[in-house]
Amino acid sequence: MTPRKNESESKKCRSAEGKNALTIRKRESEQKKNGLYQDENEVVHKGVKALYRALGPVETRRFLEIAHPKREDSVSAHRKWQKTLNKDDFFKEIFGEKTTGPLSSR
Repeated sequence: MTPRKNESESKKCRSAEGKNALTIRKRESEQKKNGLYQDENEVVHKGVKALYRALGPVETRRFLEIAHPKREDSVSAHRKWQKTLNKDDFFKEIFGEKTTGPLSSR
């Protein structure tokens, strides 16, 4: 992959990507309204068939058996982040001074 030459080219690329995504979303919305979505089982069947044609039976099975890491829910992630905080440093960063409680004088 070659690097982009300048910022305007980068902006054009991002703009095109955004337009493509918008076009896809519009098309999906229209298909959903018109009941043109394929049945989930049919989509899975076609996907596995495409993998089988592209990868062969052994690699298709390997791909399907890859353990995908579970996403951490936002509450757990937030709690982990909170445990790493130092209250005094946090308040100093936010309020610009050390506080000792909610009613401390400023």
